[in-house]
Amino acid sequence: MTATGVGTSVHGDIAADAVVIGIGVIPNDDLARAAGLDCDNGIIVDAHARTSDPDIYAVGDAARYPCPYGRGMVRCENWKHAQNHAAIAAKNMIGQVEAYAAASSMWSDQFDVKLQTVGRIGETGAILRGAFGSKKFMQIFCDADGVVIGAIGVNQAKDMRFAQVLIEKRKAIDPALLADPKADLRKLAA
Repeated sequence: MTATGVGTSVHGDIAADAVVIGIGVIPNDDLARAAGLDCDNGIIVDAHARTSDPDIYAVGDAARYPCPYGRGMVRCENWKHAQNHAAIAAKNMIGQVEAYAAASSMWSDQFDVKLQTVGRIGETGAILRGAFGSKKFMQIFCDADGVVIGAIGVNQAKDMRFAQVLIEKRKAIDPALLADPKADLRKLAA
C-alpha cells in the first residue's frame, strides 16, 4: 500500500509525497503498579532514581524523573539516558548521594541526516546557526535571560554535545556568537 497523504479530522486530507509514521513508546510499568509504586506515564522517581518505596529504584525509559532544566517530570527514551540514569541509581544505592542532572536528549539517523535535540526546543528565543535547507545547521533556544535551554541540530553531532554542556552549565551566551557557525561552541561551553 502506498500512502499519498494524511487524513485529519480538522484539516481534511493533506497530500504528501512521503508519509512518516512515528510510533510512541508506552512505558511498561505493570510490575511497578502491582508492587504499589506511584506511576503516571512511567514509574515516578525522584532525582536520585528512588521510587515511592525508598528501597526500590527505577531507571531508563520506564522511569519518569524530575528534569532540573524546567521541563517538570519527563521520560527519556534512549540508551544513553538509560545508561547514565542507571549509573546514578547505582551510586545512590551504595550510599552516595547524587542527583541525575543530564539534559534530556534524543537523536534519529535518517539516511544521510542525523537529527538531534537536547533540552527544551520550540520555545521563544530561537537562534539559527547556519541556514535552514543546508545539510548542516542548528537552532539554539534561550530563555529571557539569554541562558541556553535547548537545541535542535541537523548533522551537528559535535556542536550538539557542546550545546548540552551549555544547557547543563546554565550559561548565557551572546546571541551573535550562538548564531555564528564559525564561533566554536566548545570554547563557549568552557
